[in-house]
Amino acid sequence: RGFAWMSVQALSAKVLSTIGQVVLTFLRLPEHFGASNLALAVYAFAALVQQAGLRQVLVNRQHRLGAWETPALWLSAALGVSACALMAGAAPLAGWFYADDVITMLVLTMAPCMVLEALGIVPMAKAQIDLRFKLLALIAWSTTVGQMALCVLLAWQGFGAMSFALSVLGQAVIRFALLWWFVPASVRGK
Repeated sequence: RGFAWMSVQALSAKVLSTIGQVVLTFLRLPEHFGASNLALAVYAFAALVQQAGLRQVLVNRQHRLGAWETPALWLSAALGVSACALMAGAAPLAGWFYADDVITMLVLTMAPCMVLEALGIVPMAKAQIDLRFKLLALIAWSTTVGQMALCVLLAWQGFGAMSFALSVLGQAVIRFALLWWFVPASVRGK
């Protein structure tokens, strides 16, 4: 059943994303796609710092999850803040390199996503360990559809390339809230 939920989620999300991309081609100019994709390249490099394999470690060491939750969360938060700082530092450089100040604003807008995504690693690992694939599929579907809907709405309102960055930030907020609402982790201060 977990495979079925994940398959339905992936297929329906791809179909809805494709429809959203078609709608966006009518709402935005081609140069907005270029700036969005260049900013996404910076985002992808920073994500390498943020995604250090902690979720996989937690799933692998699931028999001692209680002992690993707190250190993993703090380490993940530190990596998320580091990735956010990396993006903030790289934003002016990316804008200068591509000679486009819009890219600087897009990267700065997406930078806080690194912290939110990092803080969702422990609940996501916990959901995987508990085999809650239906929940994970619904969260993934909700965030994908929510991001595309927000992007289309913002583009329709005239936000241009910023609609992409704001929708990525919105997606990170939605994922963070849903994960911590449905799979709260028990985290201690030390």
